[in-house]
Amino acid sequence: LSRTGLFADVQLGVQNGDLIVQIKENPIINQVVFEGNKALSQDKLTKEVTLAPRGIYTRAKVQEDVGSIVELYRLQGRISATVTPKLVQLDQNRVDVIFEINEGPQTGISAVNILGNQAFSDRDVRGVM
Repeated sequence: LSRTGLFADVQLGVQNGDLIVQIKENPIINQVVFEGNKALSQDKLTKEVTLAPRGIYTRAKVQEDVGSIVELYRLQGRISATVTPKLVQLDQNRVDVIFEINEGPQTGISAVNILGNQAFSDRDVRGVM
């Protein structure tokens, strides 16, 4: 039961010779929302995450998706981007998952210094790069 990913908690016990199984179901995802994203489109972020409406919510999946979103921003040159997942509890054991994104500034290269070159000029080395 634990390995199915369907349950948040599974407890087994024996009472008067009967096996008692107590479970707590993981919630169902109502919607996945991205807030604060300007550099990357909603579609691009949606393709990157594994959580989806009508899917099963687990903390492990959320943390995996946070890592995927941060990596996507790093590939876009936004190394200081952060993602904070928020959970909104709804009725009937459903949740909305909200990824609050702080994109941070775009990282760039302001100068390239070449050290130790004696056979070639800085200009020649830059030309090859």
